[in-house]
Amino acid sequence: MSTALEQLTQAASGIRNPLLDQWTGEGKKVIGYFCTYIPEEIITAAGAMPFRMRAIGSTQTTLGDSYLSYYNCSFTRHCLDLAFRGTFDFLEGIVGQPSCDHIRRIYDVWKAKINTPFIHFIKVPRKTAEEAKDWYKAEIVKFREALENHLGIKITDDQLREANRTTNESRRLLRSLYELRKVEKPPITGAETLSVVIAGTAMPRDQYNQLLRQLLGELKGGNGKQEYKARLMVVSPILDNPAYLKVMEDAGGLVVSDYLCFGTRAIWD
Repeated sequence: MSTALEQLTQAASGIRNPLLDQWTGEGKKVIGYFCTYIPEEIITAAGAMPFRMRAIGSTQTTLGDSYLSYYNCSFTRHCLDLAFRGTFDFLEGIVGQPSCDHIRRIYDVWKAKINTPFIHFIKVPRKTAEEAKDWYKAEIVKFREALENHLGIKITDDQLREANRTTNESRRLLRSLYELRKVEKPPITGAETLSVVIAGTAMPRDQYNQLLRQLLGELKGGNGKQEYKARLMVVSPILDNPAYLKVMEDAGGLVVSDYLCFGTRAIWD
């Protein structure tokens, strides 16, 4: 395993990682969000770190089940359980959206019961008609203004452009990583790739891009994966634990593509 891959895999193995701890240790803010549709670039432009909500490492939902029934998905119940246990106390804020009824419900409970300084809801439309685009644009403006008011700052257009550039660079580098998986003997497994993507949702974007460049350089010319019986594509909503893919790959499969929130949905237009 390459040096960069080791660091990225470690960062994806738990809720926190050394770069996140360094960020919060310096007094900088972290804003959590649940969905790909949240414009993380605005959070970055505000000088905060976007943090994609995960529940890896959670082993029970006792507290979460007090407010969310078994009809709600296990992801939301585990996230809420961790919140009640203080795991997400490093968050300055949380951003919700109506991507599903489960996320909508966890937002309601979080707002009522979890003491997070900043909490905001972005009403993301389902359709792409012009009226829907105008609606979404207005929601993004509200989000920008809400962050500005909470943090006592002004987000400039130049800061937004720089945040867009940095985030798009991450997407470009990840697409290059995905291209390497098309060959007959890919230099990286599906579980490792998922770890790489997840790591980028929990560390400063500039440092993440540096690690991605290092990883791509280390993978070039490396030995590819040869011992597999089938090439697989995984389709799922929120999958935040690479161990699921490792089980498939330990059984002889090789995940070479995906349609995941922590995957192609986040890095392709």
